[in-house]
Order: sequence, then C-alpha cells, then structure tokens
Amino acid sequence: MVELERSLFAVWTSTLGEAELRAGSFPRQSDCLRMIRKLRYLPVTATVQELIEEIMRRKLVPPNKTGDAAHLAIAAAHRMDFC
Repeated sequence: MVELERSLFAVWTSTLGEAELRAGSFPRQSDCLRMIRKLRYLPVTATVQELIEEIMRRKLVPPNKTGDAAHLAIAAAHRMDFC
C-alpha cells in the first residue's frame, strides 16, 4: 500500500532531514539513512534559513523543535504542497 501511495507523490528531503536521522541512535537508523539518501534533496538556501529564524521568532513551533521549523521552512521556501 505504501509503495502505491508513494507513486502518487514526488518525495523530497533535505540535508536537514538527513541530519535529523543521523542524530542520536535508534533501531534501523542505518536503513533509514540509506533510504533517505535515495531521495531528491531540496537546497537549504538563505531564504530557508531566514524562514527558520522567523518561525522560531514568532513561536510557531515550541522552542525545542527547531527541526520542525526547518521542515516547514524547506517546504514553504520550495512551495511544496505537503510536508
């Protein structure tokens, strides 16, 4: 079912998403990293960095959720429909 659904979408990531997977240690981490490295990467631009800062400044996500702000910023900057 997942493969069928995935075929309906273009799946993207970023170096920020990969960094999030590299952090810490969890079961099947190496499998997750191999999988994410097969995806297309959106660039982390100056606009993305500015959006992360603005999201955090406006407290749109909790202060300890910078990664969530990064995912939102990447999606917004690159006009992605879903994140």
